[in-house]
Amino acid sequence: MLGRVLVVGDAIEDRYHFGKATRLCLEAPVPIVEWKSREIHRGGACLVAEQLKEIIGKKNVLEAYGSLSRKNRYYADGHMVLRADEDSISKPPEFFDTHIEMVMGLKDVTAVIVSDYGKGALCESLAQKIIAGGKPVFVDAKHSWQWYQGAFCAFPNKFEGIGTGKRLESSNLFSHIVRKNSSAGCIVDGEEVAAYRAGELRDGTGAGDNFLAAFVASYLRTENLKVAARFANMVAGISVTHIGTHVVRPNEIPVPPAPSQPQPQAVIEHEPEVRPARRDHGSDVIAAQVD
Repeated sequence: MLGRVLVVGDAIEDRYHFGKATRLCLEAPVPIVEWKSREIHRGGACLVAEQLKEIIGKKNVLEAYGSLSRKNRYYADGHMVLRADEDSISKPPEFFDTHIEMVMGLKDVTAVIVSDYGKGALCESLAQKIIAGGKPVFVDAKHSWQWYQGAFCAFPNKFEGIGTGKRLESSNLFSHIVRKNSSAGCIVDGEEVAAYRAGELRDGTGAGDNFLAAFVASYLRTENLKVAARFANMVAGISVTHIGTHVVRPNEIPVPPAPSQPQPQAVIEHEPEVRPARRDHGSDVIAAQVD
């Protein structure tokens, strides 16, 4: 069942500014920070796509981004002191819906991942077109879950639902629900799957995106939700041992896993490709560019 996968959603550019606090400001009770370095990483749907490429190969991933946002995180002496967001810098390009429908019509596209951060890439009409496209849809949304009724699998966070006091599990909107349960792992259709402990938890930013990509990659190979969940927990567990969003490379994944860990089925198909933190989107981007 493994073929090409289309990733649709909101592009996020995660910027990390690192420095050293030298003294307190006389104008306000804040530190004065001398900036030393900056890193730029792909986030949101872009991170999903990057992680997916590491697992199934770049040629098997198509990307379509309808918006761009930036998140600026400022660190002083290893501690984050400020986050400044620039939301919806760009909007969906003209004919974005048409692009999506054309790509979904390709015979070798076997699945669609939707990463909807609510920044403007998706709307209800486009969501319904994606669901009606006849391909299994794996969706992680921050809002408006009803838009995606009929999707194959939904990935809510621990407390996300569709209204006050009502959880997605009782909605009958999706064939399957995999609830990301933070450091406790995940819950697959009501059954818990334990987390993977790779080391010290340093930063959970983007772990849900790593999880989503790894889950879909494994499921398309194995067609087993539990196996996919264990592999996704492993990839997410490795990602949180790094500061900032992190793409887990094949050489970071233990093979075979430690005896005390579950036995996730690895789906890595290629050797790791070394890339700098800031990267172009590649030739497979079919819509709005991030840079």
